[in-house]
Amino acid sequence: VRLNRAARAEIWPVFEEYRAQLAERGVTEVPDCYRLAKALLERDRTGVDSVPPSQDGTFTSVVVDEAQDMVAQAWRLIRSIVPSGRNDLFIVGDAHQRIYSRHRVVLGRYGIEIRGRGKKLRLNYRTTEETRRWASRLLDRCLIDDLDGGSDSNRGAHSVAHGPEPRLEFFDTRDEQAAWLVGFPKDILEQGESLRGICVVARTRHERNVIADELIGADLPVEMLEADSPDESSSGVRVATMHRVKGLEFDRMVIASVNENMVPLAAAIPDNGGPGRTAAEIAERGRCTSPRHALRKSWCCRASANQVRF
Repeated sequence: VRLNRAARAEIWPVFEEYRAQLAERGVTEVPDCYRLAKALLERDRTGVDSVPPSQDGTFTSVVVDEAQDMVAQAWRLIRSIVPSGRNDLFIVGDAHQRIYSRHRVVLGRYGIEIRGRGKKLRLNYRTTEETRRWASRLLDRCLIDDLDGGSDSNRGAHSVAHGPEPRLEFFDTRDEQAAWLVGFPKDILEQGESLRGICVVARTRHERNVIADELIGADLPVEMLEADSPDESSSGVRVATMHRVKGLEFDRMVIASVNENMVPLAAAIPDNGGPGRTAAEIAERGRCTSPRHALRKSWCCRASANQVRF
């Protein structure tokens, strides 16, 4: 939230102490890493500052993916790599999929002009039309930016493939949900299909671990997808957090424990009415993944009011 001068003066000593402890430990925040990298790029071999290395042909162009999750300092770094010109930057991003950064950026403020140079991709090859429509409805009431100060929508988007409608499963107790989560993979096995095409996701690591234990307790093979581990070729059911599966694809996805205060995660939403709260709510809604074939969502105990209406 915005702070007046008195509030800033009151909290500034906290930040001073925080920065001092960072320096003492020799660690740096990610935005500071961007700043340091930019400073290094702007030194020539003699140590003179503010000379872009691109001027001596070190870099000719930059390709940027997942642009929606990049912060302002990252864009300053990217702009410093190559000067503005023909084919200097190729940027791919979709603010509908922003789940990491809550801060909107306006690329024009960083010397990156995209107006009149952009192309909107509306044809979806990744998910079925049924799943795409369901996921889009989650964001229908949200104002999504276009990465340059304007607003955007999914109007006109469609998928080339079709499949079953997403199914919602409701349970009164956790044990009932666990029984269903165990039975679902077993049904897939009986149909002669591999379990590795199934991924069960949860909002938090703790919830993911509980679900994994429930599946293992039923003698089902499980592969836990950690943040720093690859998706191996084992035949077990994948179990992961929503963050971990961003960018991955599975034939069947189960989003489990979509319960009150879990999805959206109450702790992730600031307790104020400012823009930070709105951005956090949009990010929470955007944590839906993209199965190729079928999507199921399960609730146990008390369903999330923000999700059940869909």
